[in-house]
Amino acid sequence: MAAQGQVSKLLYRPGARFALLALPGVLYLLVFLLIPALSIVIFSFWRTESYVLYADWNFENYRVVLTERPYLIFLMRSFVAAVL
Repeated sequence: MAAQGQVSKLLYRPGARFALLALPGVLYLLVFLLIPALSIVIFSFWRTESYVLYADWNFENYRVVLTERPYLIFLMRSFVAAVL
């Protein structure tokens, strides 16, 4: 019985009710948005050879994207589409 009283006291605290209501949305965003986005950023620094991913940290992927013409054209087209 005492535990039930403590739970009801907790729910009447101003921030606790908001936190409990926001928790499912925050967890959903974390699992389905933030974690995949972070994995893409991490994998972008890794090296690939013959479709195999190696955890060899480098900036080569970014150098290729920012210096080779086909990638720059694709990047600019993507940017224009995003703005429009």
